[in-house]
Amino acid sequence: MIDEKLVSILLIFSTPIVAIVFAFIDRIKRNRNERDIRQLLIEHHTDMETVKLLLAQQKKPTGAFSYTSLRLSGVLLGGGLGAMISLDESIAIGAGLGLLLTFIIEFVMRRATERPQKQDHSEQ
Repeated sequence: MIDEKLVSILLIFSTPIVAIVFAFIDRIKRNRNERDIRQLLIEHHTDMETVKLLLAQQKKPTGAFSYTSLRLSGVLLGGGLGAMISLDESIAIGAGLGLLLTFIIEFVMRRATERPQKQDHSEQ
């Protein structure tokens, strides 16, 4: 049988690894998209003023945020902490609590990003 302390250590230390991997994947996708856009603009002989306008619009934060890495990190961290307790169902309980905590964090973050957008629309 697998040692529960080993499982808890692996789950806890996998959280930052998952966060780093997701950050690199996001950065690679962003660079690929930017390169594709620049290549299309060059191929279609777009004038410089339009290019500057399009690139300025692209740099605006859209408020879209992927919560996948947050959820996975919460499950891994909760499972690791649950494994440290060493009860039979503690890994599942810890993972569930980690998921519940990430849901609360996600709810608060979505609410905070929606408020400024609603205020911008009411000012116009």
